[in-house]
Amino acid sequence: MDKLTLGILAFPILFSIMALRIPIGVSMLIIGCTGTILIAGWLPILSQAKTSVWYLFSNYSLSVIPLFLLMGNFAGKA
Repeated sequence: MDKLTLGILAFPILFSIMALRIPIGVSMLIIGCTGTILIAGWLPILSQAKTSVWYLFSNYSLSVIPLFLLMGNFAGKA
């Protein structure tokens, strides 16, 4: 199956998954991962998952959220 046909078939499948009341982000994740697996295989998905998880948790902007909650807890107890 070529990429264009796969892309055209993905939209009705995406809309039918969303009609089953699955959230839009999860529906797009399912369709995107399935399309990537059919076109390129498992390795690009595993590589992206590994890289994106490391980037997400090493990001500075997310490290201040627990400290902000801790500061609010200290202020609430004081």
